[in-house]
Amino acid sequence: MAPAGGRDSEALQKTSSLVNYLADLTNAANKNPLRDITSDHRDAPKVIWFDDLPDGIRVDPTADETLLQVRPVRNAPPPDVPEHLRDHIEVSTIARPDGPEPKLRHANEAALDEQVTENADEITRTFDRWLARWRAWAEEARRRKRQRELYEQLESAARELEQKDDEYELVVAVGLVSWAGPNDRDIFRHILVEQAIPLLDDSGTVTVNRIPGKRRLEDRELFDGLPTYHPERGKAHKEELKKASSPLPSTESMEALQEWMGSALDVPFVTRNARSGRGSPLPETLTFSPSPALVLRRRNSALISEAYQRIAEKLSAPDTPVPVALAQLVVNTERHERDHWLAVQGAERGDVLGEDPLFPLPANNEQSRVMELLRTETGIVVQGPPGTGKTHTIANLVSALLAQGQRVLVTSQKDQALRVLRDKIPAEVRKLCVLLAGGSKDAAVELERGLDALSQAVASTDTTSLARTAAGLRAERDRLRDESAKLNARIMELRETEQLIFPAVAPGYDRNLYSGTLASIVQQVRDGEPFHDWMPPVPETAADTPPLSESELIELCKLLADRNTARANRLHQEIPTAKDLPSPADLASLVREEKEAEAAADRAASDVARQLAQLPDAQLEFLDQLRKQLHKTLRKCRFSHDDSSFEEEWVARAVRDRLANRNSGLWAHLLEVREEPQRLQERLRQQGMGPLVAKPDITAENVDIARGWLRSGRSLLDYFEKRGQNPTDLGEQTSEGCPEPARGCSCRRRAAQDLRTASSRPEPD
Repeated sequence: MAPAGGRDSEALQKTSSLVNYLADLTNAANKNPLRDITSDHRDAPKVIWFDDLPDGIRVDPTADETLLQVRPVRNAPPPDVPEHLRDHIEVSTIARPDGPEPKLRHANEAALDEQVTENADEITRTFDRWLARWRAWAEEARRRKRQRELYEQLESAARELEQKDDEYELVVAVGLVSWAGPNDRDIFRHILVEQAIPLLDDSGTVTVNRIPGKRRLEDRELFDGLPTYHPERGKAHKEELKKASSPLPSTESMEALQEWMGSALDVPFVTRNARSGRGSPLPETLTFSPSPALVLRRRNSALISEAYQRIAEKLSAPDTPVPVALAQLVVNTERHERDHWLAVQGAERGDVLGEDPLFPLPANNEQSRVMELLRTETGIVVQGPPGTGKTHTIANLVSALLAQGQRVLVTSQKDQALRVLRDKIPAEVRKLCVLLAGGSKDAAVELERGLDALSQAVASTDTTSLARTAAGLRAERDRLRDESAKLNARIMELRETEQLIFPAVAPGYDRNLYSGTLASIVQQVRDGEPFHDWMPPVPETAADTPPLSESELIELCKLLADRNTARANRLHQEIPTAKDLPSPADLASLVREEKEAEAAADRAASDVARQLAQLPDAQLEFLDQLRKQLHKTLRKCRFSHDDSSFEEEWVARAVRDRLANRNSGLWAHLLEVREEPQRLQERLRQQGMGPLVAKPDITAENVDIARGWLRSGRSLLDYFEKRGQNPTDLGEQTSEGCPEPARGCSCRRRAAQDLRTASSRPEPD
């Protein structure tokens, strides 16, 4: 210890007093430990006995890591009830495997026979078969229920430890001591425990792993204060138990426990292989049994108390250096004193961050203040609610210290905080971090991976190339800083421009509008947008002065308001040259001829022609199309425009009346009955009637007339033969205008056949 009376001695004494106080405070919390794990105390743990696990769940006590694994258990529905049994079974009892068995509604076979006649035997047989299936289901459902209860216990423990691992712990406990001790000290608790951790994966499976190296003997919690308890006697056995590597429970560990009890306790005890039920009174004789179990309980502070005691012992040892970090909590120290203590211990002192620390993450004012304090202080306390950037600041500090060649140790009460911090550190620096968290297999693999990466980084580092790379990066950093300074200067310049007051940018328009700061001018333009959005965008090359004066702009607005089609067409007209214009005499002659033509046309024109002259071109073109269609229809109807009888035909009359809008009632009626002839012809065809050729009988009185008929027929045949046509083909040339076009003009073919027959006969006498 430092010389008495000096500052070193004062700092050591006060620091040692602080640690002893913390040790006593922790011991006080353990003075009344819970000795009966099955009591109704609010801090009573949750116990899962290995010998009480449901069927299908097996614990592997010899495994190095995984103790047991439980998957989610689903419910299975009961077997379906046959349709003809539904009215004979109490349905409410079917889905309860722990309740009474389902029964037929009738008490016995006799009652069944009385109420149900011929189907009684069949119902009974069907029920017996269904009941056998139900019993098998109920047995499996009860087994699944116990598995589900175990799963829910482990799942709850895993989730609770995820959130409160600083308050609760899960341990594998062995060596159950059952004893109704003296002074009403009832003991029903395990004496040897080893830490475990339940892990819940994405599939919902809970895996319970051991944490090797975290085994402890909780003898003080059970026997402290008893005159028959001598802890110093069994100290050697206790250390062997704590350092043993055999899994719990094992034969070796149970034998070692019995040897310790024989050394540290002056009371006789008996050993049993199985535990006694807690419902029975505790034995008067101390009873020991393996009785392994999983116990979820509040964390035991005995280890913390032991740690404080070891620290206090070291502080009281001779020539102990002053723990600067602890001493400045209880002693008012100056900067030179802290630097002196650090120098004596060979520790770094002064500004370990350097003049220009390399922070990979951005830092706000509060975070930058923490960095500045660390330049002059050996320790600071940063406190704040979640999300204020504490982990962010630590990540910057770790990165900057590693860049200076320092080694950094980060501790945390929870493993999750260390993982979050590591993820915030850039990937290039993260490989230099070694994470030691928890005691699971994944944590061991993670530790091994970190050590391998660190070793590989050290082994593969070429100092020469590393120096060149560092120089290049330093030059690039300087260039980026210069660029950043230029950009910041430009930003400042733009911000100053934003504060300038500009006069009206359109003074000829209104001196009170479009003036002030740039932001206010832009806002005025946006406010007037609904009134001026009809204006097209002004080209960027346009001059600031408008091309038209105010009077010219007013005149342009009036011209645009009076704009019509004729004026618009003038834009495309060209004034001919003098040589292209007619002479005055020619122009007068053309005007005179035009007037005479108009007068002649006016005299010859009818009312219809005058009406047509007033129609626009589109309607005249439509009438012309109707005219062409009319001529085509007239030709189909065998009317010739050159026929002198055309004017007398009904078709011509109909056309004239339609054009002149005359006799509309007459033609409307004809249109209404236009389907009547076709309907009558259809009825005649249905009755087997067709066209007939009337041939009168030839007698002596009309023989001369018959000779005339024959000569006319022969002349008609000669005509067709000279024209190259067969009279029988007459009806096949066209069927248009025939009353029976679908039948190939049979009337004409029949007439032509009759002519051939008549011409082949001799003339009548």
